Amino acid sequence: MLDEFKTDILGSISEQLDTLNIQNKQKTEADTLAIFCPKFGKKHAPRECPIDAKVVETCMICSKSHETKDCPSILLVSVSSSLHQ
Repeated sequence: MLDEFKTDILGSISEQLDTLNIQNKQKTEADTLAIFCPKFGKKHAPRECPIDAKVVETCMICSKSHETKDCPSILLVSVSSSLHQ
């Protein structure tokens, strides 16, 4: 029973060390690929610049992927309200 306990403990420690080594390797690879970005002012992979990322907002009115200020529903509401006056 004691031998099984030792085996379980050593197996658990071994798995944790393997996971830690993998994480360290991934971080080292990411740091190696990272360059200083003159636009953003920080280091990151060349294709992952947050400034270059295109963020598409979801409209608060119709839940489609465009900004709320550009929603065609707003235009329809403003046109219909001006017609009713």
